[in-house]
Amino acid sequence: MDATLAILDGKGRELMRDRDTLGRDALLDFNAPGEGTYTLQVFDFTYRGGTEYPYRLTASSAPHIDFIYPPAGQAGTTGKFKIFGRNLPEGSKGEGVRLGRHELESVEVDIALPRETTSEFVVRSLHTSLLPGMDYRLEGNGQMSNPIRIGFAAAPIIQAQESQDDQAVTVPCEVHGRFDSRNDLDRYRFEARKGAPLWIECFAERLGNGSDPLLFIERITTDDKGNEQFKELASNDDAGSRLGGRHFTIQSRDSALHFTPPEDGRYRATVLTQAGEAGPAAIYRLVLREAQPDFDLIAVPWHATDGDKHVNRTPAILRQGGTALVRVFALRRHGFREAIDLTVEGLPQGVTCPALTIKKGKDLATFIFVSADDAPSWQGFITIVGKAGHTVRKARAGAIP
Repeated sequence: MDATLAILDGKGRELMRDRDTLGRDALLDFNAPGEGTYTLQVFDFTYRGGTEYPYRLTASSAPHIDFIYPPAGQAGTTGKFKIFGRNLPEGSKGEGVRLGRHELESVEVDIALPRETTSEFVVRSLHTSLLPGMDYRLEGNGQMSNPIRIGFAAAPIIQAQESQDDQAVTVPCEVHGRFDSRNDLDRYRFEARKGAPLWIECFAERLGNGSDPLLFIERITTDDKGNEQFKELASNDDAGSRLGGRHFTIQSRDSALHFTPPEDGRYRATVLTQAGEAGPAAIYRLVLREAQPDFDLIAVPWHATDGDKHVNRTPAILRQGGTALVRVFALRRHGFREAIDLTVEGLPQGVTCPALTIKKGKDLATFIFVSADDAPSWQGFITIVGKAGHTVRKARAGAIP
């Protein structure tokens, strides 16, 4: 469903309409012009419908956060953040920041970031859930706002400068910027050493906006006349679109690449948006740092069905004398390709499950849990642990709404 909302007055005249303020979802910021009865219309943009077009409609006077800047901070510190949204306590307009036809309010707050990643039970994309950070809510009118994700930066933070010239940065760093207009591009120069692998990544869609960033790296040299020459060495578009395979696809239009400088010298990273709405909410995080190969694990109850290409919604149930499957997906980062040894901890009495290995370069393995005929009744949590060298990661539970 591509939802559309419209509000009509008592005479049936349309006062407001919205379609895609929140991705493909609609949001209306409505202040009644007078006392009376109003009609709220909900419909699909192309007037389609059926059992496959469910929706949830909420109406509230709670604060609503559209975006926050900066989008990330250093874990374990307290920083100043500016919240943009509607119904914000002590919020004020006047900065001219708009989303669609609405001018947003803003308020500056101090937020203490914990040292460890935290997360509420919030429906969001898997890739967004895996970003280190915290969920923040603002209280107002006796109610809590929608959650907004604040990321944890893995390198010193630099704010992008609005200029026609390239901005010089020092690796490692994390640059916070915006795509102010369509086809906007920003360029950053940095020094790099020969053979020292770098991981360069742009977060944009995973921050909640519809940007589709493209990233490319150039070598900067100077000819005999002192003129700078640029040679493209690497580029990437949609790095996250293939993760998870066909069964648990993790769609992301963000860009990332593993870059090894061929020689000591100056380089330039350029990031631009190819699609989506530009403007103050089109925020990105550009990370340039040494490559740190790592991985995450996602565990999903699995039900073998011929021709099934999607995650099953039913939970894992293991009956006496029966078997149950749990598939584990490896999300490899920064060029990590090594084998991952998997074990299960916390198994109840009467249940066995042999250890597994996700082979080098592969992305999944399937556990088979076997219950004895006389296994006692039990309900609880198990832990799936993956080890590769000195790196140890616990699997998170994956599900679809």
